[in-house]
Amino acid sequence: MPWNETPVTIVGTVITDVVHRQVGDGSISLANFRIVSTERRYNRETSEWVDGDQLFLGVTCWRRMADNARATLAKGDPVVVHGRLRQKSSEADGVRRQFYEIEATAMGVDLSRCRSLGSMPEIVAPRTEEESVAAAGAEPQLTPF
Repeated sequence: MPWNETPVTIVGTVITDVVHRQVGDGSISLANFRIVSTERRYNRETSEWVDGDQLFLGVTCWRRMADNARATLAKGDPVVVHGRLRQKSSEADGVRRQFYEIEATAMGVDLSRCRSLGSMPEIVAPRTEEESVAAAGAEPQLTPF
C-alpha cells in the first residue's frame, strides 16, 4: 500500500447480503457488504464479558475476491477484513452523512469464531460465470462453535 493510505484489519460480522455486480465492460467483478465490529469488555462487577461500542463499516472488494465473497459469505458470518480505510460522505434530504468503508485487499472467515466444514479451496483459475452463479446459491459451509 502507498505510504499515505490507512491500512486496517477489522474483525467483525457480516450484517448484509453480499451485493455483486459486473462493472466497466462487464469483465470486472465488484462486491459490497457491511460488517459490524463489536468491542468486548470484561465487567469486573459482574465477572462477565459484555458488548461495548460497535463500529459499522462498508466493505468493497474487486475481481476474484468479489467473486469469492459472493460465493462464500452470508449474513452472520464472522470475517477478518484487511484493506484501505476510506472516509466517504453522501447527502440525502439535505442531510450530509459521513461513513467509513474498507477497500479490501485480503479477507477471510474468522476461524476463531466458526468452523469450516468444507475442504480447503482449490487455488486455480477464476471460476466461470456459471460456476460462480452455482456457488452463490450453495449453502454456506460455516458453523459457529
